[in-house]
Amino acid sequence: MSRVGSIGSVNVSLRGSISEEEQLSGVLSPHATLSGKISDAATKPPAYPPYMGQYEVTPSISGEQVLETKDRYMTDNLVVLEVPYSEVSNTADGITVYIGKEV
Repeated sequence: MSRVGSIGSVNVSLRGSISEEEQLSGVLSPHATLSGKISDAATKPPAYPPYMGQYEVTPSISGEQVLETKDRYMTDNLVVLEVPYSEVSNTADGITVYIGKEV
């Protein structure tokens, strides 16, 4: 016995037989087609030129820093270091704090 039906949007067929004990046995298999292209593009770097600049940067108070990474292939993580911070005693018996500047 063979019967074709539809479950949701997948067509299935059932091939098998019904025994004298009224038990159904057989194989239920979907009729589906998978097509496409397998590519190793995920393992290859894109066709961009490599980034040749620094990969570690310390924030600066003197102005904007631009790392020219647009349309470049980066081979490592970019690390932004913490903002420089230091405290020193001053002549008024207080503490002077320097943020963004090495002392």
